[in-house]
Amino acid sequence: MEYNIYMDVFFFVNFTMNYVLLFCCKRWVRGISSWKTYSLGAAFGALIASLSLLFIPDQIFFGDGEGIGNIKENGKIVFFLVLLRFLTAIWMGRIAYGKGKGKELVKRGGLLCLCAFALSGSISWIMENISHGLQIFNLEGKTGFYLLFSGSLGILSLFRLAQKEEGKRSCYLPIILTFKGKSKQLMGLYDTGNDLTEPVFGKPVHIAEYEAVKELMPEAYREIAENYFETNTLELTKVTKLQMYEFTFLSYHSIGKEKGQLLGIRMDSAVFITKAGEKTEEKAVIALTEETLSRRGHYQIIINRRLEV
Repeated sequence: MEYNIYMDVFFFVNFTMNYVLLFCCKRWVRGISSWKTYSLGAAFGALIASLSLLFIPDQIFFGDGEGIGNIKENGKIVFFLVLLRFLTAIWMGRIAYGKGKGKELVKRGGLLCLCAFALSGSISWIMENISHGLQIFNLEGKTGFYLLFSGSLGILSLFRLAQKEEGKRSCYLPIILTFKGKSKQLMGLYDTGNDLTEPVFGKPVHIAEYEAVKELMPEAYREIAENYFETNTLELTKVTKLQMYEFTFLSYHSIGKEKGQLLGIRMDSAVFITKAGEKTEEKAVIALTEETLSRRGHYQIIINRRLEV
């Protein structure tokens, strides 16, 4: 029986399956990994498989109709091939997940082999049906593969976009602000780029929309804040006379603007509602801004990264 094997297709199929395998197993493996290390590990495994195809007899890979007889006749080659695949799995794990001790590397290799074995039946069924579908539309050989590969990339891209959007949503935290006896719940966005600190005590500063928090502030406080937004100056005499010591100035530096200054106010408390429970920050410093932080209104506060919620 003759086989038409396209080495580029064989390599990319193995690369794709290896990448999926490494990605799926990351939850059970300790180490530092990324899409780059997954790609390198998957490429290494695909390269070894491709080279094996050149030197191992075809019947070991594909069979010649005699079933298990081939294994008996070529036992040494089959054993070598199994050992080679196990060693390849160990090195794939080493490349993808980083360094590890001997036992850890062997466990990674065993895990990858077990997962590959568990997935092989499902993958074979899927590929068989896809191949049948491609034959119906006369899309065999390289044309069918590249069409399938392009479609897979498209689906993967959509999945990554959905995952990214879900990751953004997971950064949203409900926050309960309390000031002068009033409380209000808002939605906050945990932002690792916000490293603003209060100059006197070095407390982390959270940035909030003025429109969202102004109802917590007494009328005299609102007048001071709104006058500051209009004139860019603070009525220090009035602030001192009314003992509005909650107000503070906050200097910042950002990309696109060399320096700037925000008006801040110390709330009585801020309660951050996280998956692990509630975290309360007394005298939370809130920087007020007239700008809308979220165009779609998903959040009204940008949480400081130092809070570690």
